[in-house]
Amino acid sequence: MTTISQKIIDHYKNPLNFGRLKNFTHSAEGSDASCGDQIKIQLNVENGKVKEIRFQGEGCALCIGVCSMLTEKVKGMALEKIKRLDDNLLRQLAGKISPGRRKCVQLPLTVLKKAVV
Repeated sequence: MTTISQKIIDHYKNPLNFGRLKNFTHSAEGSDASCGDQIKIQLNVENGKVKEIRFQGEGCALCIGVCSMLTEKVKGMALEKIKRLDDNLLRQLAGKISPGRRKCVQLPLTVLKKAVV
């Protein structure tokens, strides 16, 4: 069973970087049918680094909470570093996640990496 941390709940209720980015250079979207999560991430990249990032979508507390934390974490990060992010970062952000909820946590990172390819 997955216990959702208070930090994830706070990010779900008041997500950071939520909304549309008017002038974006990179964008991607994705969904997970098992939970109904849908995420779109938009980035403004300058000199190979994330200047601005926003996301839109609907989803469970895990997906939205992790997406909020992830977008905050990658501000100012080089695209090459984003391409190397993996499940270790997701474990840092979300803690221990049951196999049945893993897709909820992985979707934001999958969409982010798709945007920076």
